[in-house]
Amino acid sequence: MSFAQSRAVEGLTEPDNSAPSSKVDLALSVRGLRVKFEGQTGGIIAVNDLSLSIGKGEMVAVVGESGSGKTTLTNAILGLLGSNEVDGSIKLGPAEVINANKEQLRNLRRFELATILQDPVGSLNPVRTIGSQLAESARAAGIAKGSLCDEAVAKVLADVGLDKAVVSRRLPHELSGGMNQRVAIAMALLKQPRLLIADEATSALDVRTQASVVALLQKVSAEHGAAVLLVTHDIGLALQACDRVAVMYAGRLVEVGQASALLTGARHPYTQALLAATPRYEDRHQRATAIPGTFEVSRPGDQGCPFRNRCPVRQDRCDTSFPAPSRSGVGDVWCWNASENA
Repeated sequence: MSFAQSRAVEGLTEPDNSAPSSKVDLALSVRGLRVKFEGQTGGIIAVNDLSLSIGKGEMVAVVGESGSGKTTLTNAILGLLGSNEVDGSIKLGPAEVINANKEQLRNLRRFELATILQDPVGSLNPVRTIGSQLAESARAAGIAKGSLCDEAVAKVLADVGLDKAVVSRRLPHELSGGMNQRVAIAMALLKQPRLLIADEATSALDVRTQASVVALLQKVSAEHGAAVLLVTHDIGLALQACDRVAVMYAGRLVEVGQASALLTGARHPYTQALLAATPRYEDRHQRATAIPGTFEVSRPGDQGCPFRNRCPVRQDRCDTSFPAPSRSGVGDVWCWNASENA
């Protein structure tokens, strides 16, 4: 049984729905999010009418090609975008992120949000020891200096499989990439965040280290009750590691579903294309299939499906209108063909 399936059995997620159970406390609720950027070649809709919720203790992946809007979504959640560029609602628990003032955003980032970046070494200060950086993070999270701070640092290091006596006196370059990523996760745990964002946190690691970091994120989600938003290009990793997977294309959500069901029951042509382009061990003698065509960004005024120019089952109405979600036991899908065949 996979991790995602076991979580569904325990009742933490609904296996036949693309949203958390109504009985689960929501850590993150995004409603009607729209992000527009102005440029020399005109406006770009980086995120278009996106709604997504993550429950406490749930692990959700956002997957898609470069330019699909994954990082823009996380930047909006972190409150890093200008208010004139963002419309909609983003709530961390009861707190609204959009239009929050500087002090409110500072408190949200200090106590409610934590981020793990792609390059663990780049996210750490190269000339300060691991112990001093963890102690600073503990104080920022409101943990007093002295023995309480030392105990908190030792505990989170133990939680991520590191010995405080071994790593605290070392500089980041003296640790491996996997160990530095564990240190970054330990820093995040010190604040006991409501939401932990892992933005391509495993892409710079080798396969074995990647597996250990993913297992650690699963442990954080299950034992600490933190919601985890995993941003990745690797749909195979997302399906293996997470409870649910949200597929984005050109700023739109095109499919959201339970990971255990999406692997064999994907209904959107883009999700199917991503799966076909992913090498599989059981099909190692068969070449992966590249997605035809080229990626295009969404522009203001375009009401059609953004994937239509690359879609093998394109209809005339795909040019002029984006469908409402069609729901099944797998999850939600935004596709005219899927709604007709539901």
